Amino acid sequence: AQFVDYARIIPKVTGGGATVHPVAFKDALDRAAVGYASGLHKYEPALVETAHGCIKLKLGEQDESTEEVEAEVKEPGQKVKMDANYLSEMLRQWPEDGDIQMHIGTPGKPILFTSEKSPAAQHLIMPMTK
Repeated sequence: AQFVDYARIIPKVTGGGATVHPVAFKDALDRAAVGYASGLHKYEPALVETAHGCIKLKLGEQDESTEEVEAEVKEPGQKVKMDANYLSEMLRQWPEDGDIQMHIGTPGKPILFTSEKSPAAQHLIMPMTK
């Protein structure tokens, strides 16, 4: 059996991204879903944007529901669209006693999530194009 060369698809960590608490991030995503009134549907896009001191989450075709979560942001102004359900599920996987780093690299490349508390764990989410 031949395995995928994961080293090829895992993005290199650059200066961009943010550090955030996974529970706070998940709770903000849940609040945005409630504010959207329909809850999360399969493949619901969430626009994630880094800003000064926070991450902004927007749900809906016209950004009908927005939330912010406090974060240490390295490069404000980065935007990426992710599947909200995948993001929510991934955030549930991290231990609640430490922050995670969200590494946003080149547009169209996977978003890498890491944690200093769990150095062996890495999560990737592919961005949505629509």
